[in-house]
Amino acid sequence: MRGMGAVAVRAMGVAVDEESLSVELTDGRTITVPLSWYPRLVDEDIRVESLLEGRRSGERAESLGRWLLGRDVDGSG
Repeated sequence: MRGMGAVAVRAMGVAVDEESLSVELTDGRTITVPLSWYPRLVDEDIRVESLLEGRRSGERAESLGRWLLGRDVDGSG
């Protein structure tokens, strides 16, 4: 939608609790999703805040390997 008056919206804040991840946006909206949508965040000691800030995660190679194997690489389903 480039050129149609699109406004750049950025994350202002992030909150994580036992069940959800919430991102507060600069336009006043807050997006909240259940952590169950991101099993890698639940299974590992991966701090969402660190990932959003671009720091390395503490994820184990085995966990990353399982995730990679489970991806739909060819987009068929």
